[in-house]
Order: sequence, then C-alpha cells, then structure tokens
Amino acid sequence: MRVTAGSGLDQQKVKYKITIRPDRPAAETPSFVQASLMEQLQLIRKVAEENVAVDRGHQHSNGYSEVCIWVEPRPPKTAFDGAVEEKEIVKEKDDEEKQESDEKGESEAEGETTIAAAVAAAAEAIHQLEGNTEEAENDNEDDEIAEAAEGIKDNDEAASEREDEAARSNADSGSEAESQEEKSEEEESGSEADSTAEESEEEEGDDSGGRAAASAPAATTGRSGNCDQCGEQACDRGRFGTGKWSNHWYCSKCWKGRRW
Repeated sequence: MRVTAGSGLDQQKVKYKITIRPDRPAAETPSFVQASLMEQLQLIRKVAEENVAVDRGHQHSNGYSEVCIWVEPRPPKTAFDGAVEEKEIVKEKDDEEKQESDEKGESEAEGETTIAAAVAAAAEAIHQLEGNTEEAENDNEDDEIAEAAEGIKDNDEAASEREDEAARSNADSGSEAESQEEKSEEEESGSEADSTAEESEEEEGDDSGGRAAASAPAATTGRSGNCDQCGEQACDRGRFGTGKWSNHWYCSKCWKGRRW
C-alpha cells in the first residue's frame, strides 16, 4: 500500500491518493511501515471528518486499486446554518431526554411489575400459610375432640367398673349378711333346741325324781357325801340327777357340765 498527499488542481484542496497493490502480501511489509501507514490513514480520516471531503476510487486491469480523496475547508457558518445546527442540537437533546424517559418508564414498569409480582407472591404465601394454619387448627380440634371422646369413654368405663365393683361388693355384703343371718338363725335354732331338750330332760327328771322320791326310802332323800362323778365331797350342795341319773348324787359343778 502506498499513501501520497499533495495539493490538487484546486489550490484550496488537498488530494490524498491511496494505492493498494495486492501482489505484495502484508506479511512481507515490516511492522514499522505498517504502523506508519495506519497512522497516516487515521490522520486522513480525521481531516476528512472535520472538513468537506469528496472521494472516488477505481480498480485497474493489473489488479491495483486506487482511492482519491479531495478535502477542502468547511465554509463559514451562516445564520441559517446556526439555526439548523441549534435545531439539530435541540432535537438530539429531545431525543436523548425521550430515550431517558422511555428507559426510566421501562425501569419503573419493570419495577412495578417486580413489586406486583412480589406482592402477589407474598399474598400467595400468606394465603398458603393461612391455609396451613387453618388445617393445623382443624387437626388440633379433631385431636382435641378425639381426646375428649376418649376421655369420656374412659370415664364411662371407669364409672361402669366402679358400679360393677359396688354391685359385687353389695352382693358380697348381702351374701355375707345372709350367711351371717343363716348362721345366727342356725345358732339360735340350735340354742333353742338345746334349751328345749334341757327343759324336757329337767321336766322328765323332775317327774322321775318325784316318782323315785315317792318310791325310794326316806333315808336317800337327804343324801350328802362324795359326788358319784368326780368323787369330791358334795355335802349338802349336791343333788340327785334326773331321769336315768336320778339315783346318782352329783355336785353342782358336775351336774351343770352334764349334757348327755
């Protein structure tokens, strides 16, 4: 690549000519030369942007390409140019403000959307929490009802057991009382029977004694001496037996203990 600069046919213009030769690879160009050419191209670009530039290029039959750029100074600004420039500046400023406003509106919209989403998520979480709390309360109420029912059942069973125990106790008491009454009646009956038998024996003895006394000699009625059973001296404290024992002399102790 070759870069040349000089004045054009119009002395108010500068002509830059850039020739590109593809038959010389860039790898064969030293790095220093490449850097110098790049700086020249950047300078041409800067001059063209700050002034008025006209370019034209074409390719030759041998493969070379040429680009020519003519640069002339920018003409002085007029009032119209100033107004146009000011208008453009205002327009650019308006465009920038509009863009900023749109960006701000989008940011606010995104923020509102984010806030709405957060509020919705919070409401959903609260609703779910309330549902879970309500379910937990219902479960607790069911547990309490079940415990109360179980407690009532236990109380009923305990009361039934107490009633059964009381009934058994009353039955046992009644049985004991009946047994006691039967025993008492039997004892009373036995006592009455013994008393009746003793009275009968005494009556028979008295009758026999009377008859024996009437038929026995007078000397035997006033008998005194040893007891026919224990052999102790009975003296006048003894007595004759009754019935079949009317002929036997007993002391009062032996006669009281004689029950056959």
